[in-house]
Amino acid sequence: MVDDSVPGQVRIDRTANLWGAQESGGAYRRRHVYHYTDAAGMSGILQSNQLWATSATALNDSSEVKHGFEVCRVALQMWDEPDPLIRAVVGHLIDQASATQDLVDNTYIVSASSSSYLMNQWTGYAQSSGYCLTIRADVAFAPAGSEGRLASSEWVRVLYDSRSQHRMAQRLFGQLPGLASKDALRAITSLAAVLKHHAFAAEDEWRLIASLESRGHPNFRIRGNQIVPYVELRPAARETGEALFPSDEVAPVPVDQITVGPPTGMSAERRMNGLRRYLAARGLGTIPIENSEIPYVSD
Repeated sequence: MVDDSVPGQVRIDRTANLWGAQESGGAYRRRHVYHYTDAAGMSGILQSNQLWATSATALNDSSEVKHGFEVCRVALQMWDEPDPLIRAVVGHLIDQASATQDLVDNTYIVSASSSSYLMNQWTGYAQSSGYCLTIRADVAFAPAGSEGRLASSEWVRVLYDSRSQHRMAQRLFGQLPGLASKDALRAITSLAAVLKHHAFAAEDEWRLIASLESRGHPNFRIRGNQIVPYVELRPAARETGEALFPSDEVAPVPVDQITVGPPTGMSAERRMNGLRRYLAARGLGTIPIENSEIPYVSD
């Protein structure tokens, strides 16, 4: 098993102190995050050495960012800023960000969780019998193209508790008047993407938040009958935020372990055996494999 967290300071975004030391009973940085996916998603990550960040408008719950904007409006009402002009400026920026569909369309998200033992994640994102990649969270990521940028090079914890959400939003509000309008709008939209309804708290989600300039063009993949926009994220040098290697020589996504999902029994054994052979054939045979051992039987 892998260690979950390590004491330290949460690194902040270069444009604005958006994330700060998040509300977690003390400042800390994740050691690992856990990305649930199906066989095709796992193979795509290992073969391309990339994570794919999906457009916020193509998430399972497309109303997520809209909810985040509403949280920002409530936080503004509760903010103790005495200057009415600053409050008016922040309110205008929130309204402008929420009304600009292009901002939401060009916000891209990679989702992970804090544990590989969450049944709701197995059933929701890994089709029950999928895989969970244990990804080192101390490695930064950067968009593969020059037209993308990250709100933070590190994984950001999604907040579900209203008090924590309001504190985080109000920390950002104080910085907005000093930012260029485009940067302020992007920061608000990125913030809205990590403020989720408390009903989803069991997911205990962590996210990478990327944005694409309006002139940029995403990639597209097919999911069922839907065309899904996404951007490619590669491991990056933490100090510069730039890709570790040029496009023809890409550093691997730092996967420390792969967990094979439920149900247990012969199905899991076959999938573990196939995964061992798959990893060995691609020179990745040193990645440990575990069975989730969740006592779940599919219909």
